[in-house]
Amino acid sequence: MIHQPNVDNVLNVLSLEDSIADFEIICRQLIEAGYKLNVSRVENEKEFTASLRNNTWDIVLADFKLPGFDAFKALKIHNQICPDIPFICVSGLVGEETAIELIKQGAVDYVLKDRLIRLPIAIQQALENAKEKEKTKQLTIELRNSEQIFNCFMEHSPIYVFFKDENIRTIRLSKNYETMLGRPLAELLGKNMDELFPSELASKIVADDKLILNEGKIITVEEELNGRIYTTIKFPISIEGKPKYLSGYTIDITELKNNEKLLNAKIEEMSNFQHLTVGRELKMIELKKEINELLKELGRNEKYKIVK
Repeated sequence: MIHQPNVDNVLNVLSLEDSIADFEIICRQLIEAGYKLNVSRVENEKEFTASLRNNTWDIVLADFKLPGFDAFKALKIHNQICPDIPFICVSGLVGEETAIELIKQGAVDYVLKDRLIRLPIAIQQALENAKEKEKTKQLTIELRNSEQIFNCFMEHSPIYVFFKDENIRTIRLSKNYETMLGRPLAELLGKNMDELFPSELASKIVADDKLILNEGKIITVEEELNGRIYTTIKFPISIEGKPKYLSGYTIDITELKNNEKLLNAKIEEMSNFQHLTVGRELKMIELKKEINELLKELGRNEKYKIVK
């Protein structure tokens, strides 16, 4: 039979079998078990390898002994080309030790030809296990991708990002902490606050962190270290409804604070200047009024026009 494109509810089977009679018995057993088959039979290494490379199969059924070829060689080729497809040895010659060795090398099961009634069950179990393995594989890939994204963020983050455990020890830090604390990142992980910061600051950090872990609060603090000023937002990370870790991010606001001080100084300077200028203007008006009054008393014309 020629391999056809996959359709719903069809089991795509590659059968490595040199006996047409045995092949027909296997197919009949699977059809009687309710499988709709799309099956291709190959007899040698060349055909087997080409079929694995050029088609998509749900399962591989392999006889143990063929002319110039056996299940061990077939399994090795299978593992190189499509290791995720279940491989079942179907043979009348497989001893227990040989079967165990096949499974060690990657076969999912073996079925004796005089007990083919077990083959549909073996296939069903193999397909279910393959499906679970595929799910696990995809989850592993997604987890690895997420970890790579997170690592990239921690590597290049312009702000300081931290994660701590319930004992207030560092478990993850963004790479820029190396610059802040002057030590390699490897020397900063797993440390408590007394090992990273001056004692007074460390005590304050621990007190804040305990508040977060004990009460599940989100807090914002302002701290000073080595002449720099930082603002930090800290929050709990809950596992099963209980704060288990804490995290947060820190921003260097030294320039912002300096600019605020400079701005306030300029505003105060402007206010003082304005007060002086306004006071001087009022004094000039009063002097002008007094001169006009004196000129008036002397019978002369007013010299200054007062704008009200």
